[in-house]
Amino acid sequence: MNQTSAAILVLASSVFSYAAYSVSAANSGQTPTVLGLVAIGIGIWGILALVSGILREREMFVDNHARLDVFDRLFTRDGSSRTAAARSTRDRSLDLSADVQAQLNVTAEMEGRDRAEVLEETLRRHLPKYTKSRVA
Repeated sequence: MNQTSAAILVLASSVFSYAAYSVSAANSGQTPTVLGLVAIGIGIWGILALVSGILREREMFVDNHARLDVFDRLFTRDGSSRTAAARSTRDRSLDLSADVQAQLNVTAEMEGRDRAEVLEETLRRHLPKYTKSRVA
């Protein structure tokens, strides 16, 4: 059941509980008790359906979007505490020309390694070593 249907059940429960209160003020008999029990039953059903709908929607949202590692969220500002496993996939995307991609594919295939490993090793070897200085 989706969230809208569950919310309608909760609304119906409140209507039944109001009806039970109104009837009990005018009458004293079996009708207020039955309406009260129906209101409680529909209310519990609606609340459980609403909670399960919210949880199901949240799981779908998390599964359909890239999950960020805790280290990524905590230490991305200075970048020093990031590990290879904690990097998100969007950090690994590069726009390379077709000839560089072809050369990268051939090198990775000849060495029997993943393209990302070859690229990371090449960049590590050839990029200058700069350090960030912190300004107080």
